[in-house]
Amino acid sequence: MEHGTRAPPIRPPFESTGLDVIEEYSPQRVAATVLAVPGSELVHPAEPDWWSWVARWASNEEHIDLAMTLFDTAPRSWGGFTLRGRASAQALLTLYSHIHAALPGAWLHNAECELHTAESFGECMR
Repeated sequence: MEHGTRAPPIRPPFESTGLDVIEEYSPQRVAATVLAVPGSELVHPAEPDWWSWVARWASNEEHIDLAMTLFDTAPRSWGGFTLRGRASAQALLTLYSHIHAALPGAWLHNAECELHTAESFGECMR
């Protein structure tokens, strides 16, 4: 999951490198948002810094670990998550939907620099 952006004028998926505006969220706000999602728990606190923060979301036999990344802004802002775990695409969409409801500038982001909404990601998985 990548750091947020304002809704673009084109339909996802689209390349994140083409964005003009990036929504900045504080690491504290993002952490509180993730930990408010049912099934989430703190795995590692932000010690010595936010780069160390990790949460785990679990549902049934599935889990997703979210390791925070930051942008080099002043003050620091959330840059996204590195995701690891074992979960279905539907589980990822469930987690994303909770996060996106609180952080509307959050997008799903893949290794090819494509941003997705829940809908465009779901279409790719069909």
